Amino acid sequence: MILYHASTVYHTLCCIVHKLSIRREEKAVLFIVEYMLPTNELHAYVKKLKSMHWFHDIRIVPEKNFRFQRGFELTEKSSKEDIEQVIQNICNSLEKWYKAGFTQFDEYNVAADNWSIGVYLLYHRIPYNYFEDACGIMGDTERFLRIIRNFNETNYIISNYLGGVGRSRTAKRLYCSLKSQSKDFYDDRAIDFTIYESVLRMNPVDVNQLVDLYGCDTYPINQEQENVLFLSQRLPTLTIQKIEVQERMTVLIVDYFCSGCNIIVKPHPKDVWIDYKKLIPECHVVNRSVPSELLPFILKKKEDPETESLDTIKFSLCITPNSTSVHGLAHIAEATMYFGNDFEVNYERLHIYYIVAKFIQVVFSDEHILTDTITKGYMKQFFKRQEFDIDFDEQFEFNNKYICIKSDSNKESDRYDIEGIETIIFLNEENSYAFLLEDMYRQEEFQIIEYEVMNAIEEKIEVSGSIWINISEERVRDKVKEWKGSCDLKHTGSKLNYQLKESNELRIARGKIKAMEYAMQHPSDKNKKTKKEETL
Repeated sequence: MILYHASTVYHTLCCIVHKLSIRREEKAVLFIVEYMLPTNELHAYVKKLKSMHWFHDIRIVPEKNFRFQRGFELTEKSSKEDIEQVIQNICNSLEKWYKAGFTQFDEYNVAADNWSIGVYLLYHRIPYNYFEDACGIMGDTERFLRIIRNFNETNYIISNYLGGVGRSRTAKRLYCSLKSQSKDFYDDRAIDFTIYESVLRMNPVDVNQLVDLYGCDTYPINQEQENVLFLSQRLPTLTIQKIEVQERMTVLIVDYFCSGCNIIVKPHPKDVWIDYKKLIPECHVVNRSVPSELLPFILKKKEDPETESLDTIKFSLCITPNSTSVHGLAHIAEATMYFGNDFEVNYERLHIYYIVAKFIQVVFSDEHILTDTITKGYMKQFFKRQEFDIDFDEQFEFNNKYICIKSDSNKESDRYDIEGIETIIFLNEENSYAFLLEDMYRQEEFQIIEYEVMNAIEEKIEVSGSIWINISEERVRDKVKEWKGSCDLKHTGSKLNYQLKESNELRIARGKIKAMEYAMQHPSDKNKKTKKEETL
């Protein structure tokens, strides 16, 4: 007998396809945490899943009751004795609830070992196999732990104490998508596992039933258009948990990367607050209950919706602010864009990166680009969409000419040979004119791009700022003389305007520099007294 455990729709899908692809004929019991879906939806889902007869039994784990029975909540200040007591209470509650016991199983396959069954296995050192919580997150356990902490600090404390999230050696195998992990990820227990590959190994009848289980419709896609898939994320996983922030991120991404495309939106299963059809009227919204991992099996070519081929659709782009599901969809996309954990804090910097990308296309001849990792990620996204090919170098090479994008996080650029850099673009400088004091830069080579984002309806400026640029080559300065541009942000309801010019900010900065230089050259002037002062 095999035990499967899940707490999210993704986990449940992992359990199902694992069972049907390699354990089809073996008896198994599936345990689902009651928080997976709203009560009515969960019971309807379980009823339908039972009708498939894939599992010997399916149980809904009453985590809410277990929480009441564990005695008290834990904090960072809780003693070892308190943690042990709560764990013992959880184990006792679990044994009373499931009379058949947890020692009868021959194999344990667990997703989300921070819940009661995972705690039980860890505490009693019962070996189990672990499914990663989301595609590509096995190499970022700290992020998952932060998510756990946001939802339930007691679970977080216990998980740290017992080595949960697959960290304990009690977890014998780690089922995860290896190609979706960070480059430095390695674990000798890791087993490559993806929904897509598992479904391809399944019986076609089971595949059709699986698609039906989630109420999937077949969505016809016009392949003559450029098709873009947008994945949202669940609001509580964001750093800034505000609906207006999530909406603003969404429309900015659509305006900058999806303009003129056929847009398909797949909301997170628990992303219930945003009306994407209202936000992006021309988009097609896939039912949020459909796991994004099943999209390759429900999206059909428009001209042949009855085709037997299950993987005929290719998106030009799969894009998301911060959903790890995008990693599992690389096989149906020519390109994927994932902006990362801090995007909701920095999403308005898309305006800056768009301007810089446009500027580089104007000044570019045969240079390479030097910048920090974060900036490189954003710039590559814009270059991809604008079909502009340019090399990024990991380190300075004396034989190359460079455009350097310098930000406060790019301290490495302080070591670059200024002779090899024709253009320097300054981003996010803490002291916006401090570099004017540095001998390596000539003040007359500085220019500024001023920009503003104007709300089209209210006619007010939403965002404004400036980007400092140092251009050492006169031929390059001639290229960008009187350079300016704009971008209509239709879904955002705004317009971005930008222009390279001699600004008041630059004149003020130069004035301050001259005043400082004069003060340094004439220190005695400070000590001079006027005739009136001497008389007094």
